[in-house]
Amino acid sequence: FGASIIGYLRANVWRARRADTIVILGAGLRHGSQIGRTLANRLDAALKLAHRQSTPTTLIVTGGQGPDEHLTEAEAMTTYLVNHGWPQERIIQESRATSTLTNLLYSQRLWSQLPHQGGRVVIVTNNYHLFRAEHLASQLGLRLGGYPAPTRRGYLPAAWAREFLAIIMLHPRLHRGILVGLITANILWYLL
Repeated sequence: FGASIIGYLRANVWRARRADTIVILGAGLRHGSQIGRTLANRLDAALKLAHRQSTPTTLIVTGGQGPDEHLTEAEAMTTYLVNHGWPQERIIQESRATSTLTNLLYSQRLWSQLPHQGGRVVIVTNNYHLFRAEHLASQLGLRLGGYPAPTRRGYLPAAWAREFLAIIMLHPRLHRGILVGLITANILWYLL
């Protein structure tokens, strides 16, 4: 929980300012083909960051096709960006990823083929998710900047709960040990 709050605050205070390549992490599509509010916020934040750059920026949209989706998230994201005025020739689609980890792995293969290996690479995802995405990137040996997309307040409690569980699953042995330690301490306190 503490890591989530620190990550949330860090994402909003120390956000990336400069980017040569922006990787936009996917999120599920609504009704099989529509961009939902969460994903739209990511795309809008990426466009905002890209328009601030003084040099041409490449956008990598990453997300595969879920069992209830009619097209890949990357295809839907590309359509959204083009409809909002971003040139299609400066968009690269990564359409195999099904998790944050594979988003990063497969996108890295794409940006490494760009001039200067993508230059300064920044990932864009929702503010509650940025801590875990950057943590996964560092575990892969990737040094990336992060840029947070806003999340509507009504969704934050559920999003934080989901991220909390996902962070626990990143280090199950550590958290299992903490849980056993807390239970043991409570039993000893109760017995004494």
